Amino acid sequence: MPALLGEAFSYVAYTFVYRAVASARGGPRPDFLTALRITVAGFGAFVVGSAAGDLAVDYWALRRMGQKGSEAAGQVLALNTAEWMVLGLGACGCAIAMLAGVGPHAPFGLELAWALAFPLCLPGALYFTAPSRRHLARDCGGKLRRAFAAGVRSVVILRSVMADRRGSLWIWLGGAFFWAAKLLTTWAALRAFGVSLGVAPLTVAYATGFAATTLPLPAGGVGGVDAARTYAVVLVGVPLGPAVLGTFAARIFSFWLPIVPAALAGRSLKRLQEDLPEVPQGADEPQAA
Repeated sequence: MPALLGEAFSYVAYTFVYRAVASARGGPRPDFLTALRITVAGFGAFVVGSAAGDLAVDYWALRRMGQKGSEAAGQVLALNTAEWMVLGLGACGCAIAMLAGVGPHAPFGLELAWALAFPLCLPGALYFTAPSRRHLARDCGGKLRRAFAAGVRSVVILRSVMADRRGSLWIWLGGAFFWAAKLLTTWAALRAFGVSLGVAPLTVAYATGFAATTLPLPAGGVGGVDAARTYAVVLVGVPLGPAVLGTFAARIFSFWLPIVPAALAGRSLKRLQEDLPEVPQGADEPQAA
């Protein structure tokens, strides 16, 4: 039951983050139910192409709501960046705690990597998205230059959301509850096989395994992602047998179970497609990129 509740609650938490990012810089302002329908469809698309399937649905929805291609792409990447920002900060704090001797230990290199990742990335993000350098986000030049610009644009958008008190609140609260729900699902799955991990090792293990889900592999990366997550759990001291069984159980709730609501949502996808262009737009705001 905790695993099921965790997965269900993650839908609600993600919806708040989606609404905050979608409405950035005068973007569309979908109501909660519409945003939840997009979330359900996106989590179902995760089965087809891992993170790429989820991002594709988010992009499609933003385009249907009237966003230009480059701005919609930037918002989708901003959503992904917001997810990683919250998870990365949590993993960073937990890794520092483990380095300080709190709870069981993972390999020193893994703890050190997560302890340094967020502090090292933050200055670069602030530097490249400063108002004087936002010209770097312009969509021009070759493929490498355009890819770099898309990355900068996503952080510019996220920074504009974070500059708004309400938007920042929804990013932090929505993101924190989203990952807490995911961690609850994983904890419950491992607990069913006699393993009870503390918050710090569970967060570091989950963040390490989650990195594999960013790869756009068919069928959600079944096999490779499961192996990576199992290995990440073993690194924090879980025996191999319970790690395999717990990972498989968590996969049922986080991967296979979303097929059911996604299939039900798919029946009303045409209705959603018709509703999205009617979503109201926010007030126009100056866009630096």
